[in-house]
Amino acid sequence: MPRIISEHRPERAWTGSVILAGDYCLSRSALLVAKTNVPQVVDIFADALKTVNEEMLRRLFATAAGASVALFEEDEELVHAGLRAATVLAGWDEQAALAVIEFGQKLFKHFATESSSTRPLEPPFWLLAFPHSRWPDFFKTIPSQWRALAKPLARNCAFAKPGV
Repeated sequence: MPRIISEHRPERAWTGSVILAGDYCLSRSALLVAKTNVPQVVDIFADALKTVNEEMLRRLFATAAGASVALFEEDEELVHAGLRAATVLAGWDEQAALAVIEFGQKLFKHFATESSSTRPLEPPFWLLAFPHSRWPDFFKTIPSQWRALAKPLARNCAFAKPGV
């Protein structure tokens, strides 16, 4: 006879809900990745999923054995995979891809650190150092399909000067 989750064990219902929500997000992500029809993007997604799961299992077994575990940031791994996949889909060469990934990871680390603060989020100092006069040159170097997206984003950034 199956056991029914009762009010006396609400933590089991909560845990089950979290697992189901995670499974749902994973299935949606896998579907979106498959729809790209780009095998390299599927490989990136699968590798990121494998890495995250291996690290979680390593942490689980090490903790159960009383051992300490090296810090692993699954969000950072997923951001890295997303950036790699985006550069593949954009058709950028290796040099441009590495620059975008480095930039994205710096931005992620900055906002991941800043989000724990009660202060309003501000752009990192190294982003502010990028001369606003160079934005038009930057837009000329990115693929045309991204220009329409990038210009309004730069214009709406709190740190961008009007008319950029």
